[in-house]
Amino acid sequence: MNDKESKLYRYSRVYWDVSARFKLKPIEILLMSYIHSLSTRGRCWASQKGMAKIMGTTETTVNQKIKKLVEMDLIEKVSCNEDQKKMEYKTTEIWRELVWEIEQFLSERHKEKAR
Repeated sequence: MNDKESKLYRYSRVYWDVSARFKLKPIEILLMSYIHSLSTRGRCWASQKGMAKIMGTTETTVNQKIKKLVEMDLIEKVSCNEDQKKMEYKTTEIWRELVWEIEQFLSERHKEKAR
């Protein structure tokens, strides 16, 4: 992702219904939202160090939370680069389906209000 593209993706949505369903902690919600926003093109390449810096936490915490999110089947590790410094993650089908359901509900609700 070049600088121009990265500036376009400096926001993320927090899906509280999904977060509540999985009883995610605030840092896990932030991490899921971040990975989801970066994986809108399919996959998220980001270093744990970079994610930790953005979220104001440690690399160790990011690693622990990523491991938990993988175990919960909300994200999956796709690959990593040669030096193991950057991992590639993507949201799983479970996450995408839940988000899709919420977005469909909100879209229908918006249409009803517009009538």
